[in-house]
Amino acid sequence: MLLLTWLGAPHPTAASATDAEVAPIEQAFTIDGDAINRNPADLFRGFGAVSCNNTSRLLLDYKEENPEQYWELLNTLFHPVTGMGLTEVKVELGSDTNTSSGTEPASMRAADEEADVLAGAGWHLAADARSINPDIEVSLLRWADPRWVEEAAEGGLAAGIEARYTWYKRTIDAVHDTFGIEIDWIGIGKNEDYDRADVLPFLDYLERRLAEDSRPENDPRYDYASRIRFVGADEIKGRGFANDLVRVLDEDEVAAIDMLERPVAIDADDADPGRPVDEDGVYTNVAHDIAYIGDLAGQKVYRVVFPGREYDGWTRSDGIVYPPAEGDSTTYHWTIGDPDEPTAGTDGRPLDPAALLTSVDAVSIHYTSQADRAIRILNTVYGKEFWYSEGIAPTSMSRNRVQLAGDGGLTGPQGSLDIANRVIFGYHNAGRDDASAGPLPSDSGQTRYLFQPAISAFYQNGTYSAKQLIGAHDPWSGWYELDSGVQMVRHFTAFAETGPGRAWNYVDGGASYGTGWSAGDGIGDSGASWLTLADPRRTDYSTVLTNDTRDPVSVTVTVRDMGRAQSRSLTRFETRGPDAGERYDENWFQDLGRVATRPAEDGGRSFTVTLAPHSISTVTTLRGVAEYRTGSSEPYERTVLDVGRPGGTLYRDDFEYDEYPTAPVGGERLDYVERRGGGPRYATDMGGAFEVETSGEGPGDGNFLRQNIPYWLKPGLWRYGGNSYPHTLIGDDHWANYSVSMDFSFDLTPFDPARKVDDDPDAYYENYVALGGRNSRGSGGDVHDGITFAVRPDGTWGLLKRGDVTAFPTGSASGTLLAGTLEDLDPAVPHTIRLDLRGDEYVGYLDGERVFTYTDRSADTVAGRVVISSGFYQNRFDNLEVTSVPGHAPYATERVDNGDERVEFSGPAGSWTHSVTAGHAFLYRTRSDGRAGAELTVPFRGSGFAIDGDGTSATVDVLVDGELVANDVAVTATGERAAAYSLTSLRPGRHTVTFVVVSGRLVFDAFHQFGTAASP
Repeated sequence: MLLLTWLGAPHPTAASATDAEVAPIEQAFTIDGDAINRNPADLFRGFGAVSCNNTSRLLLDYKEENPEQYWELLNTLFHPVTGMGLTEVKVELGSDTNTSSGTEPASMRAADEEADVLAGAGWHLAADARSINPDIEVSLLRWADPRWVEEAAEGGLAAGIEARYTWYKRTIDAVHDTFGIEIDWIGIGKNEDYDRADVLPFLDYLERRLAEDSRPENDPRYDYASRIRFVGADEIKGRGFANDLVRVLDEDEVAAIDMLERPVAIDADDADPGRPVDEDGVYTNVAHDIAYIGDLAGQKVYRVVFPGREYDGWTRSDGIVYPPAEGDSTTYHWTIGDPDEPTAGTDGRPLDPAALLTSVDAVSIHYTSQADRAIRILNTVYGKEFWYSEGIAPTSMSRNRVQLAGDGGLTGPQGSLDIANRVIFGYHNAGRDDASAGPLPSDSGQTRYLFQPAISAFYQNGTYSAKQLIGAHDPWSGWYELDSGVQMVRHFTAFAETGPGRAWNYVDGGASYGTGWSAGDGIGDSGASWLTLADPRRTDYSTVLTNDTRDPVSVTVTVRDMGRAQSRSLTRFETRGPDAGERYDENWFQDLGRVATRPAEDGGRSFTVTLAPHSISTVTTLRGVAEYRTGSSEPYERTVLDVGRPGGTLYRDDFEYDEYPTAPVGGERLDYVERRGGGPRYATDMGGAFEVETSGEGPGDGNFLRQNIPYWLKPGLWRYGGNSYPHTLIGDDHWANYSVSMDFSFDLTPFDPARKVDDDPDAYYENYVALGGRNSRGSGGDVHDGITFAVRPDGTWGLLKRGDVTAFPTGSASGTLLAGTLEDLDPAVPHTIRLDLRGDEYVGYLDGERVFTYTDRSADTVAGRVVISSGFYQNRFDNLEVTSVPGHAPYATERVDNGDERVEFSGPAGSWTHSVTAGHAFLYRTRSDGRAGAELTVPFRGSGFAIDGDGTSATVDVLVDGELVANDVAVTATGERAAAYSLTSLRPGRHTVTFVVVSGRLVFDAFHQFGTAASP
């Protein structure tokens, strides 16, 4: 059991603004009802959740094991009143490819099969989210393609797109038939892999085929054509899709225009007939002087003039005005499409760029808040929404930032203030330049921000982990943790409407961004920023204000022409760091009470608020919003997975699941295996697809586990690779000393070179089965973290440490510790493989006979979960069992991050440096580096400990309870999430350990405290 209540004294932090002696910086702006942005493409769309890359997989287990916590998690995410009110769930259309932190199962693995959408967690999440809020929108996007779609594409563009459409359409229908969900949006591209020669023809084909399949004679599930909208193209910081729809002209091209004698104002047909425009064909209060002005190379040229702004809100907090002052203007010229580079459709003929422009409804981009000129034209002239369709959530956990940075826990790169400012910046970016895109518009008009992920429900320390609003890694205990990002989101969503017909508008005069700037994907060193949202009827409004400076900021706001909202009383909510002696979350989302107002000129009202250093505030006319309850960020105790059965069994799975009752899914009652699409309990696939089969043809009786992606079905790659060799992770990464065993039988299908699908001549086609332990982070490619015992059908075996499963027995440079051959292995019969991990000793068995014993002198792999691995063959597994081993502590009862408030850093000035952006290789993306003289003290309860580091090269003195136990000892030069130093066999109880750096550099990531040794 983990002792969450044993906490030391809170780390002191900076005082609040009310206690500060510094005179506040003074700022002012105006909220003008006449400046409400009426563009229907610029409504406040809120925030969304991306379910992809295996990040939601453990939610299936939370729902089964701890349904109360499961629904708490979903209500926190999606409930519009009591939660964050997220408005979209974007689901990865899986392909069985590892697309960073794991695989999403393909809904179709062959062209002739129906789609199955029960495997994986994405569609379950979407359905349950919509049960909380029926207005939630659901979208899909692919990262890679299943093998059969890849093979179809080898026959040409038309064949590939037809196969892709079949995959999409059958999946859309299966989602409706299984969960009752109608899809709202289709992402027309491949995630972060834009190719105009593919995306534009697919957009054209998709629209035409969905319209055709919506006809009554084709028996549609619903009217796809009117329901489903298209968003493109999920580029990472790129804007190629927008610039393929409209081509902005440079100065030389503008000079070459064959001008009309008199410009012609564009009409509704040019703007987009499906959108409301005024009598002149433009959107009210958005832009002026939109006209057809001439021709260039046979193409119509259009012009838009953005006027200068008169509102104070467009003035940056350092006094620089962006865009230019009133009377100046910004002018763009463009053509629809690019006549010099026409794109062919599936029939080989050039596509009509105007038709493509009409087809798409939103433009999406990743990891930048910035529009360019093409996106602004699409948004302002043609009414296309602009989304931040994949963005980071705050990282490192605010509680760790409080300890390591001492600044309240909200500031710094990838902190909650950074993310809040990205949202503000996404609407109004103050006219920065971009090295690749050139001068950018002063308005981005970004109206939706999607977190990838919003909830991290995969095993801790997987690739790109610790960048979530909510962490949910332990479904057996129901434990989860919320970070300050939840309250940051609520500062926006709790005080504005986002639903259909109710969505609030942005107020242009009430938006400004401070002085910070970092390419749009990170907002550092910002001043004061603000964003105002208003009911279009002018009955209510809310202003979100951030102060990311060390000083208080006094902001005076004048409100005018806001109708009834102008006279309503105001309330203020604030989130900031703790005062001295307080919990880290003491001041999150607190109701500060009424805000006094006073008369202003022209019949307006004014109010003044002082923003505390590094804080977020919302001033609102709304009532009835509940404040955050201090201490509720970790509402449940975290416990290690230990079923406590006789014999010291930590975990057992025979894949039968008879103890689980049937449950309804889409109106039909399904058993455990059926409703999960064959997904085994607690398993998260890193490569391949490990699924429960019920045919009784496994190595044991009844159900069994099978790896279902043979080499001839290896899926296509995502842009960044990711076709990991098949393996799945199961269990608790607190497990340390244990025996893991499993029955298996080989798939003896002979390798057929004619069926190989890789162009890579080094691709590995040997079959093997492997069982491993102490996997402490997500694995990818062919390297498995932890200790792994692998066996081939020919009897070749290998023992690997963070090793390459394709390299044994000759791969000593790739992590192979030992290798050999079992002369009498019969590959045609079932076998039992077992691996014992006892401190620094590793022992392997096959069918009860010992194969090897190995002593690891570095002993830096001390804890982690189980890994089951297979070649790209349909190998079968059964009867997984994890048991404690006598004489050793079976697990770490707790793992303490370097940012935990119980950790004490001391030593000469400058001997410690801390980072809260150390990357996902570290437990919470934090690390501490100590040099000569640095001291580190950690209190703990247990019989031993280990300290994780990375790249450590140091000698240290180690003291336990004040007694020197190691003098000037060299710590292990470790890799990621590995132990630099460990000590066991202490008397169980409370202890204190101190490390003193004698020489070199000690990296501190996390501290394991081990429990009592298992009895013989």
